[in-house]
Amino acid sequence: MQLRKWSVALLALLLAAMAMVPMVSAAEINALAKNASDRIIITPKFDDSQIRIKAPMNESEIVSFEFSEKWLNENNLNKNSDDIKISIPKSALSTKQAAADSNSALYSIGTEDNRGKTVLLQIPKDTYETMNPQSAQTITLDYPRECFAFYTNADEMLNGIEQRKLVRYNQQTERIETNSHSFASSVPAATSNLYAEWASYNTNANQYPVALRGDMTPQTLSNQGQSFVIYHEREIYFNRNGDQIELTLWYTDNGKIYLSVPVYDEGTLLWGQSGVPPATWIDASSRDRFYYEVYILANGQYNINFLDTGTGIWYRYTYNDSDNPSTYITGITGSSELYLNGALAHSFQATTNTIKDYGVKDTMNGNWLAPGSRFTWDRYKYDSLHNGLYVFMNSYNIGGTIYTYHDASNTDT
Repeated sequence: MQLRKWSVALLALLLAAMAMVPMVSAAEINALAKNASDRIIITPKFDDSQIRIKAPMNESEIVSFEFSEKWLNENNLNKNSDDIKISIPKSALSTKQAAADSNSALYSIGTEDNRGKTVLLQIPKDTYETMNPQSAQTITLDYPRECFAFYTNADEMLNGIEQRKLVRYNQQTERIETNSHSFASSVPAATSNLYAEWASYNTNANQYPVALRGDMTPQTLSNQGQSFVIYHEREIYFNRNGDQIELTLWYTDNGKIYLSVPVYDEGTLLWGQSGVPPATWIDASSRDRFYYEVYILANGQYNINFLDTGTGIWYRYTYNDSDNPSTYITGITGSSELYLNGALAHSFQATTNTIKDYGVKDTMNGNWLAPGSRFTWDRYKYDSLHNGLYVFMNSYNIGGTIYTYHDASNTDT
């Protein structure tokens, strides 16, 4: 287990020893991204003056399951974990509509007595169908408890479904969010300085995982007037050189938090290029925990699903790399990256506690396994000039779950 205790005295010493790092150019970013041995990605600064807010998955893309809590507890195959797994014959499912105008079916299991506590699971329909082929006589549902919603009774659950439906309907059109700053933020790029730390894991030899799941929790964002850009990320590396994605929490200096997935194909960041989706961001300023799933599909498509566990709303990012796709994951890395704009003059802090990976698959239809059985600790890495000033990473493996703690701060100024 890699566990580092954060010494306040040591942190103060590091803050006193400030070093300035020149901003990394686009060419240098691409060169670093293409160097697979480095296992780091330096995320470029994004303009937050206008943010394209991503629309959630729509009603027709979601499938719903209703359970009685009693039945679910009795039939859960993972009684000693935080996951809920059930495997039942398809013939045991009954179908009804959640509402008269609903576009998605509600499958009911073990709810003959509707007077008891009721549980709802809503998941992406195509993911469900991939995991449970039409020819299969048995279906399996295996999700963390945080993906299930628990209600006092069936009527309360139906109201919950309607509330989620209304959120999806109201957010189906992407919108532009214009941000304003109470202090100067348009600092020339030449005066920006990069501080970064990474915590990396490599995939074990002769193992070829194709799916990863976990969650991320943005915890703290405070700022007394400093201009900055902060990214806390789970970088995921694929087997084709330069193919990688980043599950990115973007902390802005005006108090907003966004979530997205920059995609790199052969080391080139694809956002804004022809034939791929534009850069869109999920508003994560509520600081809800976000569950994530990453799938490398056989057709060369990469699917990344996010669930806002506070609202029950799913989001989907997709990239089609069918011309020469990667086929498995070769490593994962946690990062804390800070761009300071201009002179350091004010205290600030952004904390993600934590990003954790708790499931990995070797095949799409296989079982979820502990990531600690597939990934081995590598090392901490820093940008070359200041050795971790203003940024902090802590990583550890507990029971096969891989945790990374991310912080960027100067609270002593």
